[in-house]
Amino acid sequence: MSSLSPNQRQNTTTHTSEHIGVCGFDVSSTSPCLAELVLEHSVSAEGSDCSTVRSTGSSIAPPNELALYNASPTFSHIQWRILPLLLDALKQQGLAEQVAPGVHAFLTKKALEGSIHEMLKTKQLNALLEILSEHQIPVILLKGTAFSNWLYNEKVPRLSSDLDILVRSCDWDKTVAILSSTMTREAKPVAGVFDDLYEISFKSKSDTLSVEIDLHQHLTHPSLFDIDLDGVWARSIMHPAYQNEYARMMTVSDALIHQALHSFKDAEYKTYNLIDTAFLLRKEPPELDALFALAKSQRADVALYGLLIKLADATHDEVLTTYLADCNISRWRKFAFKHLSSKQVSSHDVLNKTLRYRLLQFGFHAFVSTKPWSMLKLQLLYLKGLFRRSKYN
Repeated sequence: MSSLSPNQRQNTTTHTSEHIGVCGFDVSSTSPCLAELVLEHSVSAEGSDCSTVRSTGSSIAPPNELALYNASPTFSHIQWRILPLLLDALKQQGLAEQVAPGVHAFLTKKALEGSIHEMLKTKQLNALLEILSEHQIPVILLKGTAFSNWLYNEKVPRLSSDLDILVRSCDWDKTVAILSSTMTREAKPVAGVFDDLYEISFKSKSDTLSVEIDLHQHLTHPSLFDIDLDGVWARSIMHPAYQNEYARMMTVSDALIHQALHSFKDAEYKTYNLIDTAFLLRKEPPELDALFALAKSQRADVALYGLLIKLADATHDEVLTTYLADCNISRWRKFAFKHLSSKQVSSHDVLNKTLRYRLLQFGFHAFVSTKPWSMLKLQLLYLKGLFRRSKYN
């Protein structure tokens, strides 16, 4: 039995250009029906029964649910991150005996492989934290790295392909030197856009079982939003899964805003991002007025609106939908977001930065963003970068 390969990110992403239809449902990388299915039936997230993450009633009939489960081997290369959650939902519904032959065994095998992969990642992360702690370098674990062993449990993990950590600017050079001593720095696809401004990636020189480490000094490209990093660090808490004061995590509110930043920047709302968002809300329900006030102070309120309205649409959450209809976002921004977010782009478009993707991202940045000029400057950086070879190639 093998775990996910260290090239899992590349191998899975390059195939996600496929848009698979099952009983009229889109099960591509941005699949509301799969998000709804997992959120309706998974119990892997502990927390309250907050109404803002519960559907008021599933619109998927049982035969269609069975069709989605039965099609899981077909779309597993796209939705590999949520296969353990899909298996959990299948068990909660008691449908293991009703699905097509081999489907339950397939999901069980993939979930077990994923659990092994996550355990290896945790071992790698512990070794990294030990080294950084010796140098008194605190880190904030980000995204799937933070959610593992906290938002999701080890029996029903949400899979990811790398380790994401944030360090303070004052620790940046030291951390880069530490990682460079045992790992190879990966070249960015477009030079000058992200190099040293946002994140850099490292890959092991010899350990084929280890995953890439994405080292961040900002939560997103610094020109896109006015993120208060000092506040993020001040509000951070020790991650409960690691008995280490140097292993930090963001508050739920900051984590939700971070989820929104990435989805908005990429103009893509992936299934696992929506599930992560719902589980965050379910874990520690924030006061929504305070959450939007924090987002607005960092010019990220429109991005937060976009993430939450996508979640509300996927789960048919009338309470959240009503709140968002009345929230203090201008009507024309809501209209522009609704129109632009209805446009389909594949993960192939996102990965390869196709013209279709660029036009959609341009629309998000120009018509929806509260910092349109700064975001348009990023597009110019991309264009300039296309004519330069990366200095690390």
